[in-house]
Amino acid sequence: MLLGVYQDLFESRLMLSQLTVLMMTGYILLSLTSIGFIIDQRSTASMLELLRCVLMVMLLRYGYMTAPAPLVVPIEAFVSISLLYWGLQTFSQLIAVKKKTT
Repeated sequence: MLLGVYQDLFESRLMLSQLTVLMMTGYILLSLTSIGFIIDQRSTASMLELLRCVLMVMLLRYGYMTAPAPLVVPIEAFVSISLLYWGLQTFSQLIAVKKKTT
């Protein structure tokens, strides 16, 4: 999916607004950073992945990012489930930090 976004971005960059190009470039960089944080097992990986999932849902909903026609529903379902998972991970980490400080 990430390579598809990269390819779509550079195929249509002359037709897109600067804000759209900035958002899609940010999504690509955020995805790569998030993958690195997950591999390194950093504590902020869940928050970063949550932000990436939210950005992906926004890009899909507003039509800035496209998926192959038969895969639109499975991709949206997977991203929504991933968003829920990373949201719960972030919430549990915030609770653990709060319990540690008190």
